[in-house]
Amino acid sequence: MSIRRLFVVSVMVGLIGLSNIAIAEVPYESYSEVPEGTPGGEPTGSTATGTTQVRALTFYTDRPTFQAANPGLSLETFAATLVAADNVLACPPPFNEFTNNACFATGGILPGISVELIDNSADPNNVVLTPAFAGVACVAVGPNTFANDSHLDFDPAVKAVGFDLLNPFALQTFNIEIFGPAGPLGTTTADGDVGGGVFFGVESDDIGGITSIVVTHASEGELYCNVEFGGVPVPVELQSFTAE
Repeated sequence: MSIRRLFVVSVMVGLIGLSNIAIAEVPYESYSEVPEGTPGGEPTGSTATGTTQVRALTFYTDRPTFQAANPGLSLETFAATLVAADNVLACPPPFNEFTNNACFATGGILPGISVELIDNSADPNNVVLTPAFAGVACVAVGPNTFANDSHLDFDPAVKAVGFDLLNPFALQTFNIEIFGPAGPLGTTTADGDVGGGVFFGVESDDIGGITSIVVTHASEGELYCNVEFGGVPVPVELQSFTAE
């Protein structure tokens, strides 16, 4: 890690007066550099609440409300990982039903979802963290290097997606962009916290549904747990018709 990054982290901690943020004590650039036994941060709690409607998208911040509005979705917990308990391992992306490496065997992930990498660094790897490594409370996947970003892809397109968003060391706010077959549907932000993370859900009434969710942060690594996805998008042919 550069001297500049260490300085920036130290100044930020001093300014906000938090003496117990683990990220200040664990100044690494990727999850695979974090030593075994490193504690996670103390949960501070997300300030996001309720349900928000933005054009054709509805955003959710609690799983029960999301599930009530979107029952019967598929749930990917990543529990079939080959990574041992209380451990971390970086593997090549993507993570999907066809993955066959030290992180997942073929068929270890449900069909229809793929965890993809946006490579902004020299480390083009995804990562798996298993409980209770760095304090995570669920099997968590995402980009290994904090400078990298990620996207969840869905094929076929889905009506709704929900997941727990994590950062093991401190509460962070991530940028999220939702895409459909024709392009961007909307953008928002969501918090990721330590332990089991913070729930984020989105439902689309757009023709064609959701095909991808892109999550980015300038310097912190997002992780995902317990991804629910599915529902049938509004078919294009039902958008309108003319009686003859």
